[in-house]
Amino acid sequence: MKDFCKWVQSLGLYYSFHKIEDLHTLAQNTTNISWAFLKSSAINTANLNNVNPKIIELKGAFLNIVFSFKSISKKILNVKNKSIFLDFTTLSIGELESLMKLRIFNQNIGGILIENQDDFFSKIEILEKMVSDYYSDKNLDEIKTIFFKTIVSEHCFLPIIATDLYEEKILILISKQRIKDSINISLDSYDRVQIPFSLKTSDLSYFYKWYPTSLPPNHPTSLLSQTCIFIMKNKVKLSRIL
Repeated sequence: MKDFCKWVQSLGLYYSFHKIEDLHTLAQNTTNISWAFLKSSAINTANLNNVNPKIIELKGAFLNIVFSFKSISKKILNVKNKSIFLDFTTLSIGELESLMKLRIFNQNIGGILIENQDDFFSKIEILEKMVSDYYSDKNLDEIKTIFFKTIVSEHCFLPIIATDLYEEKILILISKQRIKDSINISLDSYDRVQIPFSLKTSDLSYFYKWYPTSLPPNHPTSLLSQTCIFIMKNKVKLSRIL
């Protein structure tokens, strides 16, 4: 986390920390561009070999990842003989908040908060260029730097999610100007930061994968997960519960 914060400052940008549920307040005067991309050939790795290719194409990115949002704008990018589905939509704050809690947020799905509607289409063009460069095997550090510098502007904010050892998540807003109401956190506590274009394309999981904590409370896997988190939070010795 410390390295990420230093890197953001080196770009001349600011960061602030917030609870994810505070997004309703933070985004009161904004709209959002929520985006998703998906390499068409990745669908074959999801045991969907028998699906009609035309249906896959019509569904685009969000629907193939199993998000049935309304009013999705769909595009297909052709990069190095690969077909990349690229979708854009505007979500409710509640929907965006739910998206942020997924482990694939800022991998192949993400969102941008915008105050000025005039920035809408220019930011979409930037996203298209970044995804195209991403699949052209260009340098990831350069793509990431250009993305942050061009997406974040006076009226546009980039949400980043960080997670600690206990699976607690925090919202980091990247901005051009300092944002008030940043909460105090320990930077050392958050060891995973979900940053767009930081993974190799070969390392993307693409599809939403269930969390044990999202299962019914009486599910044995969910109970195991909850027990492990309880042990870590309360520093309970394993011998005491065996």
